Amino acid sequence: MTEDRSSLDSVVIGVCTYQRVSQLGVLLAELQRQILACSDWNVRIIVADNDEKMTAKSAVEKASKDFPRVRIEYNCVPEKGVGFARNAIFDSLKSDELLIFFDDDQEPCPTWLAALLNRHLSVPDEVLVGPVIPVLPDSVPQWAVEAAAWGRREQPDGSIRSHAGFGNILIPRSTLESGLCRVPEPFLRGPGEDTYITVALRSAGYVIRYVDAARAVEPVANERLNIPWLRQRATVSAETWVQVVRFTGGSKVRLVASAIKTLFGFCILKMQRNISRDQALLMKLEVSAGRLVGYWRGFGSWLHS
Repeated sequence: MTEDRSSLDSVVIGVCTYQRVSQLGVLLAELQRQILACSDWNVRIIVADNDEKMTAKSAVEKASKDFPRVRIEYNCVPEKGVGFARNAIFDSLKSDELLIFFDDDQEPCPTWLAALLNRHLSVPDEVLVGPVIPVLPDSVPQWAVEAAAWGRREQPDGSIRSHAGFGNILIPRSTLESGLCRVPEPFLRGPGEDTYITVALRSAGYVIRYVDAARAVEPVANERLNIPWLRQRATVSAETWVQVVRFTGGSKVRLVASAIKTLFGFCILKMQRNISRDQALLMKLEVSAGRLVGYWRGFGSWLHS
């Protein structure tokens, strides 16, 4: 990055956090190291603590002492819900700043920030999203790993996404000025606030581009290493997707078709499971069942609203 500093955007890295003090401390130290390596850029960090007890404040204070050259700001957002924390960060932006969101339970790869900012230089008006790779402990059986139950599908570098999460995303100034980067009432307490905004942006014609080099990893917590958690996650994801389609004016026909496809897949898995005791099949069956429950709840909420 050799362009003149004055010609480049200023950057905010926004981190929403809730009671993950040790993980936040590790993340802030790595972010600060990468910011110092990207000295051509004006970068500051904003931590939005969604805990009224201000548990993240100590981690922010320590990070500020350890890396005094990196600007870091602490903002306590006591109203429960990740959407409130997102909006607090949106409200803290200056007119010349672009925004990068990063989750408190993720870890950026060593060249993550440089990769994201370098791509921004070539496509300054596009939203950029990097992959988040789940890291599973060695104790997870191989059949579970092969079932890809905790995985996120990776994309070809430069491909266009229909929506994205906020765990590893760059939102340029032109997009921030669109008026669409605000979490509305139905999504303030989450989940789905990020999906809602990115679907709304794509519907308005904004480009969301996948940047393979801007990689992050996410260690999977022990409490998530079980089939009931996976099923519940599938339920919440499907229910949330129905709400996103509802509030962004998406196609009901496509949504119903997706639900029918899920039902058909569930029936196939059920027949296979009756023949085979394969554990991977059981995992896929439970996840599929969770999605069906989510669709049912989502449609029910929509019909009765």
